[in-house]
Amino acid sequence: MKLDTSIPFGTTYQSIPQLKAKILEFSQFAIPHHRDPGFLNSLHFLATYRPGETTPPAENEHSNGEHCPCKTASRFSHSDSQTLRLAKTQECTHYLAVSYCWHRGEATRENPDDKFRIRTAEGKERYARAPTDILKRAIEYAIQYDISYIWIDQDCIEQSDRDGKVAGIQSLDLVYRRAVYSVGLLRHTLNSQRHIDALMGIREAQQAFATPDAILPYVDWEAVRELLEHLAGNEWFTRSWILQEHALAKDMRLCVKYGLDLKVPAILQVGLDQVEIIPKDFELATIGHQYVAEAKLDQLSFERLIQAADSINPRPVCQPLGTFEGKEERFGTNASKALWYLRKRKNTRVSDRITIIGNLCDYAIRLDARKMDLDGHSFSIAVLTLALLNGDFSLLFSETDEAVPESSHSWLPVPSSTFDQARSLRDLGDITRFATSGISDRGLSCNGIITQVNHQIDMTNLQKRYKLDYQNNKILKIQTNDEIQQKMDIKIISGIILGFEEQRYHVLASLIRSWAHNMASPDSEPEPPLAYRTADDHFKLKRLHWLINAVMSKGRLWCGNFGGDLSIREPTAIFDCSGPEMVFMPHSESMQNLPPLKLMNLPVAWVVDISKPSSLYNIDSRIGPQTTEDISIKCIRRVYSIFQPFSSGMAEHELEAEKDAVEILKARIGQARKNRERRARYKPRKNRYRKEGVWEEMMDPGQQYLEEEEEKKETGRQEQVVKERKALAKRKEEDLRESWAGHVQQAIADMQIVMREHKKLLSVTFYSLTPEHTSISVFISVVSSISFNPTTNKMST
Repeated sequence: MKLDTSIPFGTTYQSIPQLKAKILEFSQFAIPHHRDPGFLNSLHFLATYRPGETTPPAENEHSNGEHCPCKTASRFSHSDSQTLRLAKTQECTHYLAVSYCWHRGEATRENPDDKFRIRTAEGKERYARAPTDILKRAIEYAIQYDISYIWIDQDCIEQSDRDGKVAGIQSLDLVYRRAVYSVGLLRHTLNSQRHIDALMGIREAQQAFATPDAILPYVDWEAVRELLEHLAGNEWFTRSWILQEHALAKDMRLCVKYGLDLKVPAILQVGLDQVEIIPKDFELATIGHQYVAEAKLDQLSFERLIQAADSINPRPVCQPLGTFEGKEERFGTNASKALWYLRKRKNTRVSDRITIIGNLCDYAIRLDARKMDLDGHSFSIAVLTLALLNGDFSLLFSETDEAVPESSHSWLPVPSSTFDQARSLRDLGDITRFATSGISDRGLSCNGIITQVNHQIDMTNLQKRYKLDYQNNKILKIQTNDEIQQKMDIKIISGIILGFEEQRYHVLASLIRSWAHNMASPDSEPEPPLAYRTADDHFKLKRLHWLINAVMSKGRLWCGNFGGDLSIREPTAIFDCSGPEMVFMPHSESMQNLPPLKLMNLPVAWVVDISKPSSLYNIDSRIGPQTTEDISIKCIRRVYSIFQPFSSGMAEHELEAEKDAVEILKARIGQARKNRERRARYKPRKNRYRKEGVWEEMMDPGQQYLEEEEEKKETGRQEQVVKERKALAKRKEEDLRESWAGHVQQAIADMQIVMREHKKLLSVTFYSLTPEHTSISVFISVVSSISFNPTTNKMST
């Protein structure tokens, strides 16, 4: 297989038909990836050997910590020569997973000079395959943290069993995910006291940084940079398989040797000659921008510091995706981010990267890497096929937001882009996983929604108010500091929210308000000064500022609604459109599980051009197509959007909110009535107190009268509001029924829609359009023509 991620994607295929053939060929190698708990329950670990000792009995093998078998197992001892045994336990996660670089020939070869021997489950003894130094260091680390079991692939996976070895390699991600302890043993030595001091300084600073009101200690960031670059040059950080191990481990630690003439604090020591490094400590270099800025590093040193810290700690490559069988937390990323971290890694077989990306992204569908390991196959096309099969669209967009040429497809990566630089969606994690159902000769099947963007919100007053300041700030952007830029953004965003509220766009106002709150929150981490910004910072700002730019340049925003007709419901989405347009939005299940007013800001919508000849439809009765002629839709460009996550029950949620508001007002009115009744009961007592001359001391009569009158007025107002809200809820419910009925009729009329792009078709078929579920099935195809016969309900190409 050819590793071609560094060359433009357009050069990986000669023609569109050839690309289609390759994608279909690779899709034939698709296999479902099932999590096999049996493999995890049959793991073998290295444990210390005591004559007559076996694996603890089953009754001790409970999943909670008190009854875990490792609690009763013998501990390791300090020895340069000992016999270890292969132990088998069930559901124990308190083991140490060891990661280190193999050298050629070390995989299956036993070392007769090795001072460690392994006793197998059958009672046979053999020499250890892992180097003596590696085993010795792993045992020292296990002793430090009171660990009874060690997992190291060379000795815990039977190298002569091909099927078992393949199964083990495919499940390596689970081994490191489950391990409570993980350590990377670097063949590296620190010989500078300055680096040891920097390591201790960053450890103290990380601890203080997490403590409120703590005084941050001084850190020699120049020495930290030198240390990070020194470590990043180690071969451990150049291996593709180790990237997977590092990224998926819960808390990977590193161990390096140090010169015996150095003074090392006890907190850093492991054994007699190792120092422990926690990669998470170096997150301070990437998130504590203001703290780092105090060191006044020059721009080049700062960029090198960030790059080295990112290499040492690739853990953020994966984000939580949920749980595995309701127990361990699952992590995953998207193909764009995985390729970005793999770009400088190497491995013997290129096809192994298919497996690694599948593990990093936690894909449910995998490609059989063994069948794809042939000369001439393009790795870029293979990984694109893998990503599309799993609904991962992160490879479709370049970071530079380059326009798709007219001669290409809008659903393919930009021909001039390279996958090594496909970083535009790498920070969005699983949100870029869209609902797809496979690739066939008809194309890629994907669920989504098409909405009509035909409603504009006037923002000319806001544009006029800030036009001069906005233009001046834009001209002087290079010279202004980050605080001025942020204040300007908050002013405009606040104006947008006010404009929405004044024009009664409450859903949009709530969406943007949550964003503005995060921007202005004093607890949020401040952005770094301009001199300390990286390329990622600029790109994130670019994604966030399109809304402000649209208001200040056009004076209006174009909106749509994923849930129904705008004449019935207010808009729930804003698009970066210049006029009325049709927009297609792929559907992601994770969007449906988000809170109703959660802000989504994604560049994954397409503007489409729909051609509907009037002769095809009976507009009044909407009884369906009058001819079998296709309706053409052309994908024009990708646009940014801010929207409320759409779900099948969006409209119903709004009705429930109205009902909740009515119930709250009813409770308030009921309480007011109870207060009036209580005062009526006490009125005779009030008159008696007044006669006795003590009422004035208890309560001013004028004040009491005013309070009673004000309460009566308030009760009347609340009763009126309840009546209005009841009427509004009733009207919305009736309109909702009528709207769904209209949608069902329209679905029948729109039974077949074909998207054309220069003889390349993208067909969209509505299905299951009911009040409970609304979706669209999208088929991306590269055939020259598609026809649909509504009489036979068949499609031909």
